[in-house]
Amino acid sequence: MTRLGVLCIDSPEAFNEARRKVLRLAAACGFDEIEAGRLASIFSGLTRPAPGSPGASAAIDLTPGERGPALAFRFGNVSRSVSTGYAARFFDSFSPLPPEASPPGFFALKHLPGQAFEATATFIEAQRDMLARPSREELLLALELKNSALEREVIERRLTEEALRSSEARIQAVLEGTPDSLIIVDGVGTITYVNSQTEKTFGYDRSELLGKPIELLIPAESRPGHAERVRSFFREGRTREMGMESNLYAQAKDGRRIAVDLKLSPMMTETGPQVIASIRDVTQQKQALELVKKLSLVVEQSPVSVAITDRTGVIEYVNPAFCSTTGYLPEEVIGQNPRLLRSEKTPPEVYKDMWETINAGKIWKGLFINRKKDGRDFWESTAIAPIFNQQNEITHFAAVKEDITERIRSEEEIKRQRALLDTLINSLPLVIYSKDRQGLYQVANDSLCELVGRPREEIIGKTAHDLFARDVADSIIRGDKRTLDHMQTSSEEDWRTYPDGRKALLHMTRVPLRDDDGQATGLVGVLTDITERKKAQDLIRQSEIKYRELVETAKSIILKLDMDGNITFFNEFAQRFFGFSQEEILGRPIVGSIVPYSESGGRDLKALLKEIVRNPERYEKNENENVCKDGARVWVSWTNQVVKDEVSGQPKELLCIGLDATERKKAQDGLHDALEVISGSIRYASRIQRAILPASDAFAQAFSSHFILWNPRDVVGGDIYWSAKWGEGSLFVLGDCTGHGVPGAFMTLISTGALSQALTEVPPGNPGLLMRRAHQIVQSSLNQHVEGGDSDDGMELGICYVEPGAQEMLFVGARFPLFIDDGGEIVEIKADKKGIGYRGIPYEQEFSERRIALRPGLRMYMVSDGVFDQIGGEKRRGFGKNRFKEVLLSLAEIPFEQHGQHIYDALLAHQGSESRRDDVSIMGLE
Repeated sequence: MTRLGVLCIDSPEAFNEARRKVLRLAAACGFDEIEAGRLASIFSGLTRPAPGSPGASAAIDLTPGERGPALAFRFGNVSRSVSTGYAARFFDSFSPLPPEASPPGFFALKHLPGQAFEATATFIEAQRDMLARPSREELLLALELKNSALEREVIERRLTEEALRSSEARIQAVLEGTPDSLIIVDGVGTITYVNSQTEKTFGYDRSELLGKPIELLIPAESRPGHAERVRSFFREGRTREMGMESNLYAQAKDGRRIAVDLKLSPMMTETGPQVIASIRDVTQQKQALELVKKLSLVVEQSPVSVAITDRTGVIEYVNPAFCSTTGYLPEEVIGQNPRLLRSEKTPPEVYKDMWETINAGKIWKGLFINRKKDGRDFWESTAIAPIFNQQNEITHFAAVKEDITERIRSEEEIKRQRALLDTLINSLPLVIYSKDRQGLYQVANDSLCELVGRPREEIIGKTAHDLFARDVADSIIRGDKRTLDHMQTSSEEDWRTYPDGRKALLHMTRVPLRDDDGQATGLVGVLTDITERKKAQDLIRQSEIKYRELVETAKSIILKLDMDGNITFFNEFAQRFFGFSQEEILGRPIVGSIVPYSESGGRDLKALLKEIVRNPERYEKNENENVCKDGARVWVSWTNQVVKDEVSGQPKELLCIGLDATERKKAQDGLHDALEVISGSIRYASRIQRAILPASDAFAQAFSSHFILWNPRDVVGGDIYWSAKWGEGSLFVLGDCTGHGVPGAFMTLISTGALSQALTEVPPGNPGLLMRRAHQIVQSSLNQHVEGGDSDDGMELGICYVEPGAQEMLFVGARFPLFIDDGGEIVEIKADKKGIGYRGIPYEQEFSERRIALRPGLRMYMVSDGVFDQIGGEKRRGFGKNRFKEVLLSLAEIPFEQHGQHIYDALLAHQGSESRRDDVSIMGLE
């Protein structure tokens, strides 16, 4: 134990001086400001002199403790104005001195911070000198007693110099010990001081920075104009703080860019004004912040619902997908319990299991049947995970949910279809089975079980050799191999014997099964019992004579042609109908006798006959003009059947049965004429519909560039674009009415009229009210707002409203979004989920207005559903919004006026050979 000194506190001056010395001792021993202050406060509380008391004392020693060097205090005559319990909690040990100690008091021990402290002889002498050195007040008192002005002046100067040196040392220690980089720069931008943290942060030695311009630490792209910014700061002379949001960067010696938090403070020195820059490296914090922003963006744009609740289940956050799925707005659910989604169809034990799992700190996964705001039930696949704080305590729960209603319905439909298929194949009077590539049975219906004489479970997974006699099994396997080797449907007939001895002639058809790559995965077999059919065929052959007699007396034209088109049979009815006898017609070509070379309309009948003979299957039925012996033109509806040679199987002749279709043809011609009249009316309606579409002048006045693509599926359509002056501003509208063709066109006229009427009733500037009034007019026009109306039609609509010189545009969408090209990213401005008209939408429906900030080059698009819903491609999927956005991004360098045609070309390429599903309309504004 080494005695450092003894402090006697017998006056207020001595008390204050002792407290200051304890503070300096604590700082020299390595205590931080907080711990040093607490030590000085407890010391003061134990030694504060009370009025009339003889004063307190404290002996201070440096002693080796259990955990390293420690300060030992022996307090005598303590006043105990501080709680000894508080003192005991601060010191590592604190206990009363023995009763025989003089004076009575307390003993306290406080270990020095850190194990690396070394009490050198120099350190001990310095602390002894500091504790024993008389205070300034004591020296001045001595000088007054000596009444020596000279000594007083010398001592005052010495004290001032010592205080200055001590102050400088403390300032230097603070500057060097701060965790931030400190750089002092003069008025011309030259570095005059750097601390040790600056060397660590930037990688420069102090000598490499002092006297150098501050631009050395600034990235090259930020150096132009920096000197002027330095001069401006010196002119202003005020402190400036620039945090992470300022996006400031410095440059290290090795070229690294460092994100910094910067504070500039002016200071006056003996050499003139300078600025001290406090620089903190926030690269990691900035990277972490960017990561948090990215994660937040992922959650915000996630297609699955995300909700976060507190420990008690109160909702604190929901993402847009949650609102889209449930129909609730964020303000309607935040602060609520998720039970507002309950449908009462989820079993209570599910909730019990969920709470037990997440309260145990584990992730719970399961299914809920929840209820949307509009009352519809839906299935949600949910995963709920607890969120822990640094103390490993659960503070929140995060739920990730996906609407799987359609998947559940699809699975149920698949089960239903599978059950239906099982019922079907088991009820058909056919033997049906399937096998894999190795010949193992995978499916067997009841008829196969009957043929084999075994239950289904003894057939599945077995081969033909397990179920049939060897010769039968070998024959089956050879047939299977031929089908799989040639990858073609094959057929054959064979006799089979049932377990009860009954024999049956079975027609066997094998169809190969292919995977997505066209490779064989197995086959399906269908066996039909044709025993009775064979018997019937024999009976038919036996009754051929009777059949010929029937043909001869039939009231239809019946003739036969050889494969060269020559007539080989001509029944009696045909003779009477055409006026030719058998002798006049048999052996003659049909073309040039009863069939003219060409019809009155110009069709080449000689070429038609060649096609019928060459491809009789394609012309099983046809109708053409014929000629009688007297030259009269008649129309005959023919049914053609190929007769094949029984031995070779090749086509031998063509059997043609005809019915007089002359009167029907005349009726059809009349119908065609009527249809032509109707078509002409529709074409005229198209001209009317196009006439009400606006000219492009209104668009050109409000926007630097625009395009409109309007392509009805039929002659007339249900899409419409429209513009009008409204007050000082202009309206631009794109709409998609229910239906297409003539019904859709009628709806466009009703909708256009509703907009025009609403325009006269609603004051300019509020397109949301305009949309609402148009909705009411449409409902009133179609009697949708009262009971008994039949129409449930309406339209989806997008309205853009722009005033001259305005810096923003108002957009209102009724199930009609707006797409904006925001510098390389396509942003979708969501629309309200209610359309215009329709019976189920309230008469007083409100529509939200979105404000779009306008700037030069901003591109906006409105598109009807005909684009998104058009199916195409190999998988016959819709064009969709994602593909539409990709097309927009690909058009960045193409003149805006050409965008509409490029989008339409992409739609046609996707559509391919598929039929057009709906009208297509696209409006672009720049």
